[in-house]
Amino acid sequence: MGQFAFEKTKIEGALLFKSFGAFDERGGLVKDYSMYEFAACGIHFQPTETYFLKRAKGSLTGNRLQVRKPQIRLFSVLEGAVFNAVTDLRPHSPTYKKWEGFRLSAEDGMCLLVPKGCANGSLRLTDSLVSVKSEGIYDPSAPNGFLWNDKTIGINYPIDEIGGVERLVISQKDLDLPPFERMEAHLV
Repeated sequence: MGQFAFEKTKIEGALLFKSFGAFDERGGLVKDYSMYEFAACGIHFQPTETYFLKRAKGSLTGNRLQVRKPQIRLFSVLEGAVFNAVTDLRPHSPTYKKWEGFRLSAEDGMCLLVPKGCANGSLRLTDSLVSVKSEGIYDPSAPNGFLWNDKTIGINYPIDEIGGVERLVISQKDLDLPPFERMEAHLV
């Protein structure tokens, strides 16, 4: 048996799994990716970039994706806890315009693989450090997304867990994202 047990979600291609850990009296090792383990399970994902997001409790990142240059992304929480929302924006998918939310934490070791064509938004439930591995290069001219509180999609972020809407920290870039209806015209 492999080191990862992949769990399908309601969104086709989005996978949840527990990172592999080995611990002893010295400490431990945690692994959230192996090209060979993923391939053995039929998952073709070869990261080209890794970056880390350190954010404060209450930070909310809008529902982002790259429409013209889609990426697969793997999210692993190294410190703290995060609520991630994945929205299927693939027009021919049976779950088009559907979303699903996932709680990930350093404590539970759960990781989330987000397929091409799906947007990801997140709310930091605590101060957190998140590792993101992506397949494909980030292109600042290509990102797209929609407002975090868009009524068409209706993502239910657990805002009460951070003390209410007045505790949200949202960047101007995320506040400037369009409503879904305006962004939808760019989907292929």
